[in-house]
Amino acid sequence: MFVCCAGLFLSMGASFRFESMVSLLLIGFSLKLLELKNKKDFVLLIFIAFFILAAQFIEFNHFLAAVYGFGCLSLLCATLMQLYKKSESGSIWKNLRPSIAILLQAIPFMVILFVVVPRIGSFWAVPSPVHAKTGMSDSMSPGDFTELMESNELAFRVNFSNAVPPREKLYWRSLVFSAFDGRKWTQNREQKAENYFNQANTNLHSHIEYKGDRIEYDVVAEASMQPWLYALSAPESWPKNIAFARDMRLQTFIPVTERINYHVVSSLDYKLNELNPAELTRNLQLPKNGNPETRERAKEWLSETGSPEKLIEKLLNYYRQSFFYTLKPPALGVDVV
Repeated sequence: MFVCCAGLFLSMGASFRFESMVSLLLIGFSLKLLELKNKKDFVLLIFIAFFILAAQFIEFNHFLAAVYGFGCLSLLCATLMQLYKKSESGSIWKNLRPSIAILLQAIPFMVILFVVVPRIGSFWAVPSPVHAKTGMSDSMSPGDFTELMESNELAFRVNFSNAVPPREKLYWRSLVFSAFDGRKWTQNREQKAENYFNQANTNLHSHIEYKGDRIEYDVVAEASMQPWLYALSAPESWPKNIAFARDMRLQTFIPVTERINYHVVSSLDYKLNELNPAELTRNLQLPKNGNPETRERAKEWLSETGSPEKLIEKLLNYYRQSFFYTLKPPALGVDVV
């Protein structure tokens, strides 16, 4: 037992994770096989197997996992029936058909529970450090996960007053990350300060030059327990009870605890004027260390292009040719950029 626990500690560390708890359960199951003496030990082993079988559905929830789980569950039930037979003679396979029949009879009850019992995400689905799901978050660490699960949760609905704009112009802005620590993107302190926002006057969007292509629309945002709202770039007018940030996003000062409806006018054709020195400094900040190859490449490109504008143009062309969206990104290691 000590050797098994020591091996588990060396392979997974001291972190309290779902994988380590399941591994500990598997160790207990394996060691129990060494001391099977009577019927009570066999029954205990089968009940441990039920827990192990249930644990797989927290990690895998596709169709093949369901088929595999149903087969294992049928065998476990058949084994349990064999243990409680008055006559222990006979094959376990004779109990397979009645065990499957019992499980099939339980399906209607399972469907009722599925409909009636509320889904509690944090309880039934344990987050994995290499898995994430699509949606909104107050930070982003692209190199920390290798699989994205698509979320069907509704974020907002929109109703356009006129024709729907082309798909390439539907750039919805909600969060802007300006702080980078070498691995994770977040909002900086200034983006969360009250003086970063304004409601009625136009002082905070004086750096935006609206050129036209105005579009009116109504947004119905679902309750998110966050202050973020959604709008097309660049917002030109919005309700008085909604704040406008210097990075062209809308939000409330209190979390959205219920469905909210608001009317926005955006100008899809706009130009950003030069940033003030404070904002320019914040957006050019970098961590002291990390990503040495990227730093060297940036210096080379700046030397080749001769100006920041041409460097940005070269970088955008590189992005368009070399990158694509995927739900299964590779692990990026220590240097993520």
